Amino acid sequence: MRFAGPTEQDIYGVGSGGAMFRYDGHRWRELESPTDYDLERVLCVSEDETWICGEGGSLYRGDGDTWRALLEPAEDVTFWDMARFRDRIYVCTDKQLFVIDDDEPTPVEIDVDGPLEFYRLDAGDTDLWAIGGECVLQFDGRVWRQHVCPDNT
Repeated sequence: MRFAGPTEQDIYGVGSGGAMFRYDGHRWRELESPTDYDLERVLCVSEDETWICGEGGSLYRGDGDTWRALLEPAEDVTFWDMARFRDRIYVCTDKQLFVIDDDEPTPVEIDVDGPLEFYRLDAGDTDLWAIGGECVLQFDGRVWRQHVCPDNT
């Protein structure tokens, strides 16, 4: 299961078979899931805006009770992770990074040499990080930098 929440008293958990749970500070309750595909990530932007992604092209935006599919199901697509950077949502498959504008995922152009792979995303105030098996990328909002993958030195 993967967990995230806007507060310590409001936490979501997502996982295998579309499992979705929400903690209200006292107890966990199961939510009605919009999919039966495995869910890989939950990202809470605010108390009223949550994103989930996973297998089968699962990419949803919701408020915790209702979910809107942003894409049609696609058996061969898994969205592995998401991050919010500078008020934009980024989501990745193993081979492609997307930014979501107006609920539409758009491929991100990354001008670096070498292989591009994605598995995990993370963001802070100054940088977005994208990590894959052979790839560590840093984006400051203007320029992408590629770092040597520690396993390959």
